[in-house]
Amino acid sequence: EGVAFPSIHSLIARNVPQASQSTAVGIVTTASYIGTALAFGVSPMIISHFGWQWVFFLFSGLALLWLPLWLPVKTSDTDGWQWMKRPVSDSPAALAASVTEERALLLPAAAGDGRLAVAGGAVPG
Repeated sequence: EGVAFPSIHSLIARNVPQASQSTAVGIVTTASYIGTALAFGVSPMIISHFGWQWVFFLFSGLALLWLPLWLPVKTSDTDGWQWMKRPVSDSPAALAASVTEERALLLPAAAGDGRLAVAGGAVPG
């Protein structure tokens, strides 16, 4: 579930009109909390009648019931997937170096004279 919220926000950003994105995020967040509350309410009853393992079996089964409903949904094809189209020949060292270069543009570093160096330039500190 650790990737659920970043993934849903990415999907909303790419597929929901900008004017409706806040509403979509609100609906998803509300549904998540309602689902959590229902799971906490139902889980003790499942455990007392069937055992703790059945909590996992039943919730997994419910998740599988959602699958056929979502399979026909196609997200828009945007440039958001360009990072996946990198050449396979890129070595891990080259990929790590590119991430470091990107971070260097975003994170300030201390220059030798007490100023902050940002994106190759320096600003008074």
